Amino acid sequence: MLRHGYDAFMAPDSEIEDSLEQVLWAYHIVFAYPIWWGGMPSLLSRWVARVFTPGATFRYHGVTRRDQLLKGKTADIIVTARAPRILWLLGVNDSAHSLTRNLFALTGIKKRKMLVLDRMSLPADTDERRQKFLRRVQAHAARL
Repeated sequence: MLRHGYDAFMAPDSEIEDSLEQVLWAYHIVFAYPIWWGGMPSLLSRWVARVFTPGATFRYHGVTRRDQLLKGKTADIIVTARAPRILWLLGVNDSAHSLTRNLFALTGIKKRKMLVLDRMSLPADTDERRQKFLRRVQAHAARL
């Protein structure tokens, strides 16, 4: 939790420091999560806010210029959702928006692939459909 916004630093956290080291070391990052109330779960959102900080992953120079300190890194996004993906075209449940248009654009990360399993627990959802999605994720992971 960002108790002080960007006005004061929080106490060092070894797990966050380790995460930042891994992000800086990695050439490819995978974000995998269920969509929760139209966005990523709060724990993931908090992790992103604590790890991808100014000075470590990006740096501003004035109002519009910035250094993208993670340029050259790529990322995949894997999400599950109850709502149909078609709603994203209407701006509903587009949790990837905060990653791609905010975090990735700010830090220089390039999105490579997005895998989505939507309509979970609705009539169109079956075990076979879920297994097919998992095989698709597995095949994609094997190519990394």
